[in-house]
Amino acid sequence: MVLALKAASGRAGSQVEVLTSFRASLSSIARRHSHSVGIVPATATICAWRLAHLAFCLVMTEIALRCDGCGQTASPAHVAQRLQRLEWTTRYRPVHIGALLLGAIAPREDAECLYAPEGKFAGEAKRVLQATGVGVAGKSAEAVLSEFQRGGFLLAHVLECPRFQSANLNCAVVLDDGKPFALDRDGPEDGAERLHGALAASSVVGR
Repeated sequence: MVLALKAASGRAGSQVEVLTSFRASLSSIARRHSHSVGIVPATATICAWRLAHLAFCLVMTEIALRCDGCGQTASPAHVAQRLQRLEWTTRYRPVHIGALLLGAIAPREDAECLYAPEGKFAGEAKRVLQATGVGVAGKSAEAVLSEFQRGGFLLAHVLECPRFQSANLNCAVVLDDGKPFALDRDGPEDGAERLHGALAASSVVGR
């Protein structure tokens, strides 16, 4: 089309003459290729013409998604599960949180997810409800979760992506003699000081 426009502009002076010559050039091209591509009549809209000499190359590339729950590249299914569970949790988040129950890693199965609408309340979900004194007998999932919400309880996890239960993080795990560092108290056995030393040592080794 660009070539046709240049040719038309070379034969005409005014804008009207250029447009007329341009349409005539397109009609000529369309007639030459109509036997192979089924060109619509020249009276139709110019945008509807498909010219055989115009070639297009469509390249499909896979976009790496990064999950905001674990910070790792993840599949669309992984990200979708993360967003779905976040929606479930938000639905029953108390206006005023009285007690935040913090788990280590989110359960892999939805049946063990406390806020899942199916309300199977297995595994971790069952134990959390028992600990907070919320019964499930004869109640719908919505009634159970509403009672949990009215109690001011909110369940969250340090790692919101269950894939880390068996994942290889490909990095060193710094522990305090095989245990997590206790950062909730001061004193001669200050975990913060030991963590500082462990991080300094690991950074030196990594250089």
